[in-house]
Amino acid sequence: MNAVKLHRIAKEMTGVVLAKKIGVHSSYITQIERYDTVSKLYATKLARALGVRMDELFDPAERAGRYRARNLKIKAEKKK
Repeated sequence: MNAVKLHRIAKEMTGVVLAKKIGVHSSYITQIERYDTVSKLYATKLARALGVRMDELFDPAERAGRYRARNLKIKAEKKK
């Protein structure tokens, strides 16, 4: 579970409510929570809506680790 979802749940907020607060469709919140992809504009809005700093939501080192793991998995599947 990523930090956006953890903070959202801690605030007892649904994805629909968070989406309305930042002006996006709820499916975009789902995408953010699954893949950690978000534009800088919405990252700022998310942090503000959740009452946290952006670096608490999006840790670059953590994302880099997931990116490397995903690439290694893809490479392993290609070798099969």
